[in-house]
Amino acid sequence: MNPDSEGIISLEDLKSAIQPNTGLITIMHVNNETGTIQDIASIGALAKQYGALFHVDAAQSAGKLPIDVAAMNIDLLSMTAHKVYGPKGSGAMYVRTALHPALAPMLHGGGQEKGLRPGTYANHQIVGLGKSLELAGSTMQADLAHSKELRATMLEALGDVVENGLVGHALDSTRKKF
Repeated sequence: MNPDSEGIISLEDLKSAIQPNTGLITIMHVNNETGTIQDIASIGALAKQYGALFHVDAAQSAGKLPIDVAAMNIDLLSMTAHKVYGPKGSGAMYVRTALHPALAPMLHGGGQEKGLRPGTYANHQIVGLGKSLELAGSTMQADLAHSKELRATMLEALGDVVENGLVGHALDSTRKKF
């Protein structure tokens, strides 16, 4: 499936790609190169409609965009700490509670994470991730407004040079973009 010229995955294309045996749909929420933001809520609704699990790669969006796993029908969500100025080498995986019994461990050992992950917790990394997400959440709206201002300033300064040469998509009210 190919995204459009703005990097957006078409819901119609996604719908036509879903097969009867499709068990998982996984989407990158924000592209790390173009900044394209996918409509996670609509894709989540489509996944739910077809009975597929929905995973969101939120490495670029966690702490920067509002994410509501219930409202967006997200079953699994992965994120990394260093993208929100947390400790490198740590991250988190959200798993909808109803999925816990269906998961099987890849590694065996201790009883951490309900028997799904062996090893000793890295408490300093866990606390660092939590605090970095807390701080990011407290400044999210101001950071989004600042990003919009910076983008507008850049486009104004570049003028006609980028009229048809930007990769990604323009900001408008029809899609959730920053």
